[in-house]
Amino acid sequence: MKITVVGAGNVGTTCATEIAEKEIAEEILADIFVIIWQKSSMFDINSGNLYSWLISLTRNKALDWVRREKSLIIDEYNDEYENTFIISNVSSLILSSDLYKTFSGGEKIYSAFHNLTEAQQYVLSLAYYDGLSESEIAAKLNIPLLTVKSKIRVALNTVKDILAKEDGQ
Repeated sequence: MKITVVGAGNVGTTCATEIAEKEIAEEILADIFVIIWQKSSMFDINSGNLYSWLISLTRNKALDWVRREKSLIIDEYNDEYENTFIISNVSSLILSSDLYKTFSGGEKIYSAFHNLTEAQQYVLSLAYYDGLSESEIAAKLNIPLLTVKSKIRVALNTVKDILAKEDGQ
């Protein structure tokens, strides 16, 4: 029970970040706790990465909701789907401290993302938040596929450069 209480703040924050409407975010959060209750055996206790498992589960569930709302996913939501696409398998080879550092870098990534041009932000949002493929982005924006690939690569390199400068590397 203590793990649930400690993790609830971060899980709730992740869910609220992905879902703007409070009532829907709360409903998804309730679904997440049901999944945790029913499928806790799917967590590899030897990985020692409960925090990252919870955050990944929350992010996957929230993004699944967003993509279903936009009709980007038409697969039936059943146990097999949930086990494959919602519940993540965190590698036991990744140290908990490394994952904590990665997840706690969210503010830096947010800041770096907002230093991009609006066009770069839009292309990355289409790819990573809306889950569109590069081909789908090209069709949506009516631009060549190679242009989309280039824009994504330039945007990601810019984020990488900004983060490197912040870390003093």
